[in-house]
Parts: sequence; structure tokens; C-alpha cells
Amino acid sequence: MRWSFALSVSLLPLAAAAADLDTLKTAGRCEKFSVKDCGALADLATAGARGVDVATAALGDESPEVRTLARRFLTLAELPDAAGRAAAVEKALDGIPEANQGEALMALGDLGQPSAEARLVQVLASDKSTDRNRIYAAAGLAGFKGDAARAALEGALETGVPRLQETAAVTLGRYLPASAPKLVARAIAEMTPAPVRLAIARALVHAKDPHAPAVLGLLLAIPIGPIRAAAAEGLGALDV
Repeated sequence: MRWSFALSVSLLPLAAAAADLDTLKTAGRCEKFSVKDCGALADLATAGARGVDVATAALGDESPEVRTLARRFLTLAELPDAAGRAAAVEKALDGIPEANQGEALMALGDLGQPSAEARLVQVLASDKSTDRNRIYAAAGLAGFKGDAARAALEGALETGVPRLQETAAVTLGRYLPASAPKLVARAIAEMTPAPVRLAIARALVHAKDPHAPAVLGLLLAIPIGPIRAAAAEGLGALDV
């Protein structure tokens, strides 16, 4: 009996964690993903540190849907201590297989804590990072305005990975307009892939650069429908 009792007690934390993970999954079925409107999220929020621990662990789950739910919960503005949540995510990131790190990287970006910029820059700038994770890091840097973020994103424009170049172009154009000269140079470079030109055409609408109208005019001459359409829309938005 004593052995049976001890075993049942040792399983209690596992049972509680499983119940909390089920609660997180239930939250995915809520019509509104907010603590106020979703009972399952309210239960996790009330659990405090335990709820955060369960969500950070779920960032490495094999299910993409669970990882997404974990990120959405951890980045809720309704929760207290964003700095503490960001620290928990960064700590959890070290134990997540590379193939599953994307949502954790996005969570760091969404939480927007200054300490996260260096980690996202490290992932983006490293040739040892997977292309997938570099793309997530580039998107995660959207909320950061520092020189390190800008330099890493500008460097990503020069890689040979079109999806990474696209993400970097969009992030720079919308959130770091001082990088417009780099976008202009990449837009007119002969070897720039069409998807990257398309992303830059859209990004230049947001960039504050006197050369943007001229570059968009050049892109109008490219015989690729989506690029020409984006350039025309951009010129219309710039009212030139």
C-alpha cells in the first residue's frame, strides 16, 4: 500500500501538467482567444507560474497547433510580467529541437523585450541556423528598432534564400524605414529573384526614401504581373 501511495503521489505533477496541456488545447476552440472571453485561458492565467511553465514546455511540442496555441497564450497582453515570460521562453528555447523552434522565436519577438533582440539577431545572423529559423527570427525582429536588428536584417537581404530575403525586406520596409537604400539596391540588382522583388515593391510603400518612386517605376517595366501590380499600387499609395 505504501508503494502504491508513493507512486500515485509521484504521478500527481505529471497528471496536473497533462490537465493543463489539455486546458491549453481546449482554449484553441474558444471563439475569442482572450482571458476575459475564454474560460480555459482564464484557468491557465489563474494558475500563474504553472500555466506559464506548461505553455513554455508546449512550445516544443511535436504538434504545430499546440506550439501555436502556446505562443498565443504566452504573448497575451492580458498576462502580467512580460519580461518574465520572455525570459522563460528564451530559457525553454535551448531545449527545443531546431525543427520546432519557430513559435518560440516568434514568441520572443511578440513579447518585445529588449533582451530578446540579441537572441533573435544571433539566430538570424548565424549560418549554422536553419533557413526556417532564420526566417522566423527575421519576422520576430519586426518590433525592434536597434542597430543590431537593422544590420542583421540588411545582411539577410544578401543571402541566397529567397524566403528569408522576402521576410527581411517586409520587416525592413514596414518597421525600419531607414533601411530603404538597402531595399532600393536589392530591388534593382540584376540577380534578385522575382519573389524578393515583389516583397520589396510592397515594402517600399512604407519606406521613407526619395528613390522609392523611381524604383517602383522601374519595377513597372518588369514583365511579371504581380510585380507590376505591386509597383503600380505602391506608386498610387505614394501619390506620384
